[in-house]
Amino acid sequence: VGSAGTEAGQRAVSEAGADAVVNHRAEGYLEEAKKTAMGGFDVILEMAAHVNLPADLSLAGRRGRVCIVGSKSQDVGVNP
Repeated sequence: VGSAGTEAGQRAVSEAGADAVVNHRAEGYLEEAKKTAMGGFDVILEMAAHVNLPADLSLAGRRGRVCIVGSKSQDVGVNP
């Protein structure tokens, strides 16, 4: 499953081989993503952890991993 915020981005994610694509700018996209992986995701590649890390943790399955590729230097609001 991949996400993108534009139609061109969604096409690119699909063409890269994603089984499903969600629009991360659409309301309810997290619930839509959760439906595709009922037990949670094994691996999440995060490009904007400063915004998305709390949501990523809710999407990760048991023993899942969040691989942070990018983030701005700011508080992410997560206290494990």
